[in-house]
Amino acid sequence: MSHEVVIIGAGYAGLPAAKRLARQVWPDEVTVTLISAFGDFVERPRLHQLSVGQDIASNPLGQYLCGSTWWSPR
Repeated sequence: MSHEVVIIGAGYAGLPAAKRLARQVWPDEVTVTLISAFGDFVERPRLHQLSVGQDIASNPLGQYLCGSTWWSPR
């Protein structure tokens, strides 16, 4: 039997949950899909810096997921 787990949101809870779950299941039995509205990890505590015009470093989700054997960008 095959299962599909969909995690909506790649924030402080969704990103580690997807990584942890993907490491703990058999890839041929469970598909883990992470859905995010953004291609970058949004550091919410730093958003106030954007509002005053400061630049903050972007953190592409791929840098957190590269090295994971299950990751493929779409």
